[in-house]
Amino acid sequence: MTRAEHLTAAARLEALPFTPESVPQIAEHLSAAGIVDRAINYFEAAGDIAVSGGDYAQAAAAYRRSIALEQARTRPRTELVRKLARALLLGGCPDESALVLAHLVESSKASGGPASDDFATLGMAYWTDAQTATWLGPVVGAAEGAVDDAERFENLTTIAGISYELGNIGRAKRFLKRAGEISANVPAGVRARYLDILGRTKISSGMVDEALRDFREARELAELHANDDLYFAIIGNNADVMQLIGRIDEALSLWKQLFLHAKSSCMGWHVPDTALNAASCLRERGDLAEAVRFLTIGLSHESSCATLRIRAAAAGIPIGLLLEREDFIERCADESVIELTLRTKECARIGPTIAAFVELFLARRRDDEAIALLDAGVQALRRADHAYALLALACEHGTAETSARALAMLNEAAHIRRDPLSRAFALYAQGLAAHRKRDTGATRRLAAAAASEFLSLTLPVRHARALELAGKMREALHVYEMIGDVRDARRLSSLFARRKSRGSADAALTSRQTEIARLVAQGLTNKEIADALEISEKTVENHLQTIYARLGLSSRARLIANFISQ
Repeated sequence: MTRAEHLTAAARLEALPFTPESVPQIAEHLSAAGIVDRAINYFEAAGDIAVSGGDYAQAAAAYRRSIALEQARTRPRTELVRKLARALLLGGCPDESALVLAHLVESSKASGGPASDDFATLGMAYWTDAQTATWLGPVVGAAEGAVDDAERFENLTTIAGISYELGNIGRAKRFLKRAGEISANVPAGVRARYLDILGRTKISSGMVDEALRDFREARELAELHANDDLYFAIIGNNADVMQLIGRIDEALSLWKQLFLHAKSSCMGWHVPDTALNAASCLRERGDLAEAVRFLTIGLSHESSCATLRIRAAAAGIPIGLLLEREDFIERCADESVIELTLRTKECARIGPTIAAFVELFLARRRDDEAIALLDAGVQALRRADHAYALLALACEHGTAETSARALAMLNEAAHIRRDPLSRAFALYAQGLAAHRKRDTGATRRLAAAAASEFLSLTLPVRHARALELAGKMREALHVYEMIGDVRDARRLSSLFARRKSRGSADAALTSRQTEIARLVAQGLTNKEIADALEISEKTVENHLQTIYARLGLSSRARLIANFISQ
């Protein structure tokens, strides 16, 4: 096309209503026609539209085009580079995001130093310790070099936040303490971030009541602040903490509040994110029908966002398993998410997501892969927060070493925080450990105590699992049937049917025949059985023929297998 034709095409598209498809097309035509300034603006707008819709791959591509056009004339605007880095981060490309931000941080040193938000995003992008350590020095330097106390407060808060996300609670506390010593007036948004991080460190230290006060104040400040990103971060973190201490109803209320806000404000990826979080809470409460409704909303939004892919696996796989909905499992079980999740080093992501994949592998008889994933998941954890379900699975199915580590982490969490949820999971894990040692009495006692704790927290699925471990199968079946858990209700119903069938078969035998059948199952020959019972071999053979006929078996091997299965 000629320059004139490109301009004509752009003008024709501009006359139509703007859509996610038309804006990048206009930008392409303007670029081809040499109208660079307008093309830059249109590519940036195309990126912003893609971000609002959760398509971060398309957003990154649009921002790259805009940056490339700016670079041809002058240095690209830092705000445009920040947008590209954020799109790459949310789209699941943390290493590329970090590289873009690293260049931005370096280039901004000459013009007064990098922004605090650049370091915050860089800390999120660099998910491994070695990479984070590379940039923590410059972050600290920026904080120390700040002339203004308010700026220093913000930078110290940012460092504390990065430290907390990467599991270094001690470092987070040190920087929060230094920020708290600064008496400068700071914007409400910065103060809200500080209180949010402070509250989360207190939760990890067992100071639950104090933490909840900090969260309340942070939430009030966030609700007054005009920044939607800050509002969602603060309220979302508050909901996470409510889940962590077992206050699921409060967490659900917060996620629904965020969902309605995102929906009414057309906030792109926040809509499915909040819906998926609400679905997870509803599953824990045993409200599976409502969980399906929110899960369906969450999955109806196509997105390349890494956070949404991780959330979808954590919410959709367990619901799909409980309801035997292969469509949910197929939609959510993208196994490339496993590596992405482990790289985050964030317990809130690793715990529920890796637990979901472990349960899926176990359900599909991929036991070796499940055990290997348990090892990797537990090793990646810095603490037990948000990973109770994963640690419980490790106690049950992991190697001896992984099981011991998981039990120790759960016991430590219960000791530090002493909240009902950590206590319930610690008791359940102790019951699993006793079960592995074949200590039936301790298993049932600890599992019954865990079941009581889960019941008081209104967590029916966990309650029923603990009842099973305690040997109260019929009670567990009643709970599964009550909440509509198809898989577990069917599993226990089949178990009872098999037991009834075996009981009927045993009743068909005389006491002498039952005694002979059990000796056969122990591996004794006919002669050895005859000697033990002081009868003839011929009598043993006659009894065996009768046993085969009454049990509907055709051979000695099938008789042995029948008794072993019991």
